[in-house]
Amino acid sequence: MLSDHWESQPEELRGRLAEMYGVDVKQVFLVSGGMGGVQYAFGIFTKPRTRVGLLRPDFPFWWFAAKARTSAFELKSGTFPFAHSVESIVRFVHDKRIQFLVMANPNAALGTKKSLDDLDFHRQTQDMVRSNLSIIERACAGTHYRIAPDSSCFACYLSADEGLADPCGALWRRRVKLSASSFFGLRSGGRINLCNPPELIRAAAEIIRTVAPR
Repeated sequence: MLSDHWESQPEELRGRLAEMYGVDVKQVFLVSGGMGGVQYAFGIFTKPRTRVGLLRPDFPFWWFAAKARTSAFELKSGTFPFAHSVESIVRFVHDKRIQFLVMANPNAALGTKKSLDDLDFHRQTQDMVRSNLSIIERACAGTHYRIAPDSSCFACYLSADEGLADPCGALWRRRVKLSASSFFGLRSGGRINLCNPPELIRAAAEIIRTVAPR
């Protein structure tokens, strides 16, 4: 844990990062992983009854909010494609008088495509993700299952039409395990890791076609 190290915030590294991203060095904090960063941020920027804004779907930051005894408010998007507009977030912050807002990028449902250095490993990973996503998208075509748009990072989010059984449960009974929707604050659906071996993705695709046909 960097926060436990005697020199966990070296000024030189913070200065270089600040210059790279065009921000003040006082805005740069080094953390050990995403969840560690959230815990660190709650420890620095909140106190009991701080008005914290949380977005659903997202990673389960409300656990940290409850642990810190903050006043948590949620902006929910429980329907496909599970996205929040900038305008809705601004309105939410204003109306609820939010003092500390937690956002993830990429968020739980969609993911965000970023440019990578031209290295063989990165190219191979990008090719595998694109190929596996295409397999799942073709499997969902003509069924009651859908893939959230812009799933172009490392995972895609699978959801079902209204009134259909939760894909997590339906697929689990056929030995296809997704990351459960409850982890992201949603009631139905789940995340598929697109870095899985293609043979596993193809096997899952065949089951998807049989579980939710139109």
